[in-house]
Parts: sequence; C-alpha cells; structure tokens
Amino acid sequence: MEHATTAAAPWPTISVVIPSYNCARYLARALDSALAQHYPADRMEVVVVDDGSVDMSLELARTYAHRDRRVRVFEQANAGPAAARNRGIENSSGELVAFLDADDTWEPEKLALQADIYRKDPLVGLIQCGARFVDAEGEPLHGWVRRSKVMRGDILLDYVCDFFLITSALVVPRTCLDAVGLFDETLRIGEDHDLFLRLLAKYHADGVDAPLLNRTVRADSLSRADFDLDARNDLMLLDDFMQTHPEFYRKHAKRIDARYADYLYLYGYRLMQEGRRERAKEVLMQSLKRRPTVAAAKALVRSALPPVVVSALRN
Repeated sequence: MEHATTAAAPWPTISVVIPSYNCARYLARALDSALAQHYPADRMEVVVVDDGSVDMSLELARTYAHRDRRVRVFEQANAGPAAARNRGIENSSGELVAFLDADDTWEPEKLALQADIYRKDPLVGLIQCGARFVDAEGEPLHGWVRRSKVMRGDILLDYVCDFFLITSALVVPRTCLDAVGLFDETLRIGEDHDLFLRLLAKYHADGVDAPLLNRTVRADSLSRADFDLDARNDLMLLDDFMQTHPEFYRKHAKRIDARYADYLYLYGYRLMQEGRRERAKEVLMQSLKRRPTVAAAKALVRSALPPVVVSALRN
C-alpha cells in the first residue's frame, strides 16, 4: 500500500449518494444536512435513489430537486440498498463518492474535512470519520459515541476483527470503486462490509477522528430485526474473504481465529437465549474448534441441559 504527500490540490468534486426506501420521516433532515455542508456548492451534487418507496419519500426528494439544482432524483423498483447505491454511483460524476443513508445526518464540516485529506493524499482509498448515535427523533443517545480503534494506514486486519466502519461515515475516491467494483447486489445486508473488505485489501485508509456523523438507531432496521440473518451473513463474508485471501489468513491466523471464536460464542449464546438450543450447540462447537474458551464450554454445557435444570442452577 502506497502513501503520497503532496501540496493541497483544488477542492475535488463530491457526489453524495443517498439510497431511500420508505424514509419520508427522515429524508428531509438527511438532505438538509448534505446541502448545508461547508463545501463549494459548484463542487458537489446530491443523488437520491428511491428504492421503490410506498410512502412520500420520492415526492419529498423531488421537492428538494426542484428547489436546489445540486439535487437529482432517480427511482427504481425495490431492489435493496446495494442496488440503490450502485445506481446512484453510476449516475453521479464526482471525483469522490460520499455515502449518506436517508435516516442519518452530517455535521456541516464533514465533507470539507474529509476532502482535505484526499487533497493531501490522493492515493488514499477510504476516508472515515467518527459518529455519535441519535434516536429516531434525532436526539443524542448519551454515551453513544463511536471512534474507530484505528483511523489510518493499513487497517484491514483490524476491520476483519471488528466490522467497525459505518457507511454514512465514509468518502471513497471513484477510481478506487472502479478498481474493486461496486456493492454486491446479491446481498440484502452486509453489502457494505463486503465492499469495505475489498477496498481495504487494496488501499490504505485515513480519517477525521471526530464525530461528524449522526447515526440514527432504529429498532426496525433489517440487521436488528433478524440477528440470526445478520450473524450468518457476517460469517459468510468472513469465510469468503479468507478463502480468496489465504495468505492473509495464514499470516494472521491466530488473531482471525480468535475473532471467529468470539463472534461464534456471542452468536451461540444469543441463540440459546432465544430457545434455539440445537442450533446454539452447533455454533458453540464451532467456536470451541476455533479457539477453546471457558465461556464457550460453559455455554455449550448449559445448552445440553434441560431448561428446568438451567433455571434451577441459576436460582
């Protein structure tokens, strides 16, 4: 991975890509935050892709497009966030692509601070920032502030061991997307992790260590609605990446196996709490094969005991 340090170049053009599906409740504040960026107006555009909404999202987006020439709106039959983001990328022209989910918002200086990193280091492949979390009304969730454990350099191993990147926090050079490909449209969730793994396998990262993203926590999000689907998808992505990058796995096997073991333990424990004891046994056994731990062994024993015995032991 190469790094470059040059004199600051002119401000790059930026395309803000917003996929929207039934987000009429949130979309206006997302658009307002994008259009309020402290960034040259003639150097940015906002591309909204409505993914088959049945609420007033499309009409709302069109209202903004009529008011501000920076906003362009596309619509498609529902195909998922990966397809919506891809269509936005394909119909945009910025040197940098910034992703913003329709229920999130940005602080006004976000794009300028991230673009300045790119101006000084045009070989960077991914520019992140910190995040604070808010509820559905946009009110801060106290204590919920997230800063990446690693902000810059070769962060691939750290990301493999903890999927910490948030899509709405990222800006990516278009040339990097051209090199690694866009979002995998066969994935309904986890399409972001898949793309970020491909980017980090090829490029170094950088970022702004400040909470410039306001990330909305919604109980109805797809990943929160089905933890089992979310976990199986994460594990599938890890498996696929290790199979296509065997040398990377061999080099970091101890830490990667620890990551698998911890993830499988937490997954199995959650399955057990949900009463899915047979599936929990399978997952906990996989955890122990990766790395034996006392916690996973205890959980496995508990999963084999009748519920009445487990209850009695707790009491």
